[in-house]
Amino acid sequence: MSVVDIFLKYQEELDLKHEKQERLVKLSRDVTIQSKKVIFQIHRHFDEKEDAGENKNEDILREAQQKLDFIRSSLIRKITEEIQFEDVGKFHKSYSSGIQEYLEAVMFLYYKKNGRLVSFAEVQKDLIYSNDEASSSDKNYLKFPLSVTDYVLSIADLTGELMRQAVTVVSNGNTTLPFLILHFLRDVQTFFLGLKSTGNYSCKKELSQKLSTLNECVTKVERVCFHIRLRGSEYNFKFMQLEEEFN
Repeated sequence: MSVVDIFLKYQEELDLKHEKQERLVKLSRDVTIQSKKVIFQIHRHFDEKEDAGENKNEDILREAQQKLDFIRSSLIRKITEEIQFEDVGKFHKSYSSGIQEYLEAVMFLYYKKNGRLVSFAEVQKDLIYSNDEASSSDKNYLKFPLSVTDYVLSIADLTGELMRQAVTVVSNGNTTLPFLILHFLRDVQTFFLGLKSTGNYSCKKELSQKLSTLNECVTKVERVCFHIRLRGSEYNFKFMQLEEEFN
């Protein structure tokens, strides 16, 4: 094989790699867009007054779950198929932003339904697909290589949505949920501070930025709870004014 042929082969390999990266970036963008719609859908649930009707609120959550099912069964499955026989490290940056947004939506909906954080194992379990095209020597399933880094960073993103939720429910007259959210956020904050102190992680820059945002979210929810305890009992508490103050 001549030198020219060798370089032509390298060119072909690089072209295939770049094409795959472009497909993954596009899929990741689609996952991000659809996941944001799910998050907005869940916020709509909290925007509804309690007298809006239980059926209407359940319909909102059911629609959010259906959108997540579509993202998982269609878009993320395509990502899984693209990287099935590849070195995941080469392509992780191409789709990680979309996966983090998806995880944030999953965590947000799960917290709304169960009041706790969905575990890594529970998320990974939902990202295993049947492989109908597998031969007898291949695995009969496809497994998305969920990254612990993406999972952890998504937890930090979740705190921002919970902070907005705490403000929203207060404006609707719910003065109990913000304290539950604050307790959860403090647990998350403790975890991240412990993780940062160990230095045993690979995403130092991203984690530092998200920890700063997390601290701001905790402070804002603390202020909301402070107003509920003091200002709410001493004055004629105006929920809408409080919402405007923290937005």
